[in-house]
Amino acid sequence: MKIKEKPSRIIFIVIDVIVLLLITYACLMPIWHMVMASISNPTALNTTPGVVYLPLKNVDINAYKIILQYKKLWSAYTNTIVYIVCTCVLTGRLRKRQE
Repeated sequence: MKIKEKPSRIIFIVIDVIVLLLITYACLMPIWHMVMASISNPTALNTTPGVVYLPLKNVDINAYKIILQYKKLWSAYTNTIVYIVCTCVLTGRLRKRQE
């Protein structure tokens, strides 16, 4: 049996979806801007005001090539993964003991 929604409930859902979409946009837009700015031409980026929605002119990924060659970065990622795995294992064992 299908339950008919009240008009007030439908209005609430519509307003709720709009507010959540605005919050999502506000949270994701800075990240998107940074990704697009990081692969854009630096000269074009300096002359463009506002938010960058798409890469400007030719795509330049040299900065990523340089960063990925940095050995300490991979050491840091390895440490992070080891910490996460150890924390998950230890937390799981502690919870089993508490039960």
